[in-house]
Amino acid sequence: QRLPLTWLGINAAEVDQRVTLQGQVLGTSTGAADQTFALPAGSVDGETLVIEVEEPGGRGYQPWQRVDDLAAISADPFKAREAGAFELDAEAGTLRFGDGVRGRIPERLMRVRLARGRFGGGRAGNLAPGSLSEISATLINSQRAPAMKVHQPLPMDGGEDAETLPQAERRIPATLRHQQRAVTADDFKRLALETPAADVGRVEVMPRFKPRDRRFNVPGVVSVMVLPSAALAPAPNPRPDRPFIERVHAHLSARVPLATELYVIGCEYVPLGLSVALRLREGFARDKLLYEVREALRRLLWPLAPGGLDGEGWALGRPVRERELEVEVSRVAGVAEVTGLQLFVRQGAAGQEDWALLPRNQAGAQQTLNLQPWQLPELLSIVVVEGAEAPTNLRALPNPFAQANAVAVPVVPELC
Repeated sequence: QRLPLTWLGINAAEVDQRVTLQGQVLGTSTGAADQTFALPAGSVDGETLVIEVEEPGGRGYQPWQRVDDLAAISADPFKAREAGAFELDAEAGTLRFGDGVRGRIPERLMRVRLARGRFGGGRAGNLAPGSLSEISATLINSQRAPAMKVHQPLPMDGGEDAETLPQAERRIPATLRHQQRAVTADDFKRLALETPAADVGRVEVMPRFKPRDRRFNVPGVVSVMVLPSAALAPAPNPRPDRPFIERVHAHLSARVPLATELYVIGCEYVPLGLSVALRLREGFARDKLLYEVREALRRLLWPLAPGGLDGEGWALGRPVRERELEVEVSRVAGVAEVTGLQLFVRQGAAGQEDWALLPRNQAGAQQTLNLQPWQLPELLSIVVVEGAEAPTNLRALPNPFAQANAVAVPVVPELC
């Protein structure tokens, strides 16, 4: 059996895109009701926030409690009036104190202090692999520590920006419809896309499909296929890892009907290879045009937007047909004619796979890669050449520089 691993190493450590701030005075109380104080930064982790208010009589700073709603501190009016509590707007980085009826008012001229808090986060911290190469730190004696060289083999994820007002307004109709309950296929899709700390790029809902058995029409079963967001790029296609799937599953499982058997799965990709031959129009640069044809095919077969025929990613289970690929190639500016196109599939035992030409049912018939309803194509190899016939062997390609008048490296001509 094979054990797929994303990365394996030693001396590894998790990195958290946050900074710890402590011991900062936020302001002085005026004695008025509903006072607000700004924290030194936004995007604060409320679980780590410690706010202290100076008390008269030489009692010094005393910690106050964070509550979700000052109006719901206690049903006992006395307890509500005397409670040392505040509300927090974590994203804006502001505190609001009570009015003397719903929470105490800090005494006049008493200072409010940030004792400790962790700030930061957002998509800015979702760095690509290799972005971090060095870490600078400060020792406990305030001296600068020697810089440490680091290796970052994996991308950073989990950072999410605060929701803007326009985004919230667009989400309100869907929230009113599903009301945090996953009943219809649309409910499952919208709730999966809203999973916190998971940058979900695509969701497909397959009712009554049990993924372990590859079987449909199983009562009470719902399978949700999720893919992480990713920019259009060469293979491999985006794949969800275990933490990603667990986040989505935890978010959905709390919202499904009691008798629902829920599965959150990734996609099963079918490897695909392509070779294309074409004639070029006059006035178009050869290398640039061949590159644009490769990108057009890669974009068409990409599982996320802007891929697919509708710009939402290649449709789940849709066959890959030779004629549709030829049409896509012919749309590239500068292509005079598509003279040949071949589809290849991977065959052979594990670890010994090789590309094999996809057979045709009869002479002149188009090649078609048929997919199951839970599968998508993954374009792993693509070759585009100028000529009359597309290569029939991806392992034995012609040398594009093997021509008498070709120049393999840049040279300076003696006469211009």
